[in-house]
Amino acid sequence: MLPLAPAAFALLSERDSPRLPIPQAPYNFTSSYTNSTTPSPSNYTLVDLFNAQNFFSEFAFFNDSDPTHGFVQYVDYQTANKSGLVGYAPDGVMLGVDYINKISSNASPEAPGRPSVRVTSQKTYTEGLFVADIYHMPSGNNGKNKAQKSSSCGLWSAFWTFGPSWPSSGEIDIVEGVNTQATNSITLHASGTKNTSKKGAEGGGSCNISSTGSMSDTKLAADDCASSTGCKQDTMGGDSTGQKQQKKGTGNYGVGFNKGGGGVYAVEWSSSDGFIKVWFFPRGSELATKLAGNTTTTTAKAIASSSSAINTTAGGVASSVPGSDPSSFGTPLAAFVFDRGCSMPDHFKNHSIVFNTAFCGDWAGAVWGDDPTCKGLAKKCEDYVGANPGQFKEAYWVVNSIKVYQRHGRRG
Repeated sequence: MLPLAPAAFALLSERDSPRLPIPQAPYNFTSSYTNSTTPSPSNYTLVDLFNAQNFFSEFAFFNDSDPTHGFVQYVDYQTANKSGLVGYAPDGVMLGVDYINKISSNASPEAPGRPSVRVTSQKTYTEGLFVADIYHMPSGNNGKNKAQKSSSCGLWSAFWTFGPSWPSSGEIDIVEGVNTQATNSITLHASGTKNTSKKGAEGGGSCNISSTGSMSDTKLAADDCASSTGCKQDTMGGDSTGQKQQKKGTGNYGVGFNKGGGGVYAVEWSSSDGFIKVWFFPRGSELATKLAGNTTTTTAKAIASSSSAINTTAGGVASSVPGSDPSSFGTPLAAFVFDRGCSMPDHFKNHSIVFNTAFCGDWAGAVWGDDPTCKGLAKKCEDYVGANPGQFKEAYWVVNSIKVYQRHGRRG
């Protein structure tokens, strides 16, 4: 990703909150930290499964104005369904955007922006193992030339989790990027730190977090978790299979991700062991196959025609589902290790799972002029997004399944 000036970063967690002040006692992200705590046994049990059978009943549609000031109009389920912005894919659900209609960026009154969807899980979690099998994410076409690559200009897509009363409950950005970004950025946001060495003292100390254990070619891009930037690690396109990508054009984000048929992102959030880790396994790899399992649907037609299937949940799914032990996952793309003086539940709790596709706004729009491809297309991000609907034909998610595991069957 292109270097960004501090003022250009998005307030990534403002999606459900007004602009909030940055706390005076931030998290500090260090280059290394040795945590001698012995990890607890995994013992993860599958407690929730979201797929085509229940996704649209388990996720709520956000349709208020975009808190990140994007050129986007989030619509409700009925509107999205009627407009073809959501639907069933062969093994999952599709979450898309309008790529048909031109929208004036200079209308009076101001146009709300390009129609899109943002969905939030109705269930919330505090720690756990989260496994997302994603076939396709919003991107440009195929990136073979400048004109095709430009179709990702203006995009700001994300798969993330966050808690209430942002930013005090934290945020985990699992898959996120803007414009022509080619590799994934993984970011934490947190605030409201307290010095745990002084009982009951609020805001007087700091909380140290390190990247110990991250993949060697993952780069630390920002180190203050309490700032608007968050503490961010840029993944440089790799995966967690222990090998470099063998096929040219494949990767963990955007065009390359889609070209490879997507894959599986896994997040282990352990408050007791003091870490958040993120892995990516490309389609066809052994762990991606095991983690995806056989929990996706066989045909969209079967799901759509069965009203009794819509409210199916994970109840009764055995813990023997393959791949539920992250100790076998290998090196994560990004690891965030909290020191023993930091109480994770004070800062990360009650998270919902979110998928959304935005345009422009506090990040993609703010850095428009820093992207050589995008700035040559239009003076403003909004002008390009409004006038070029066909460029966003590939701006959709296909989510096959999301699995949530808890230790000993404990729910978040």
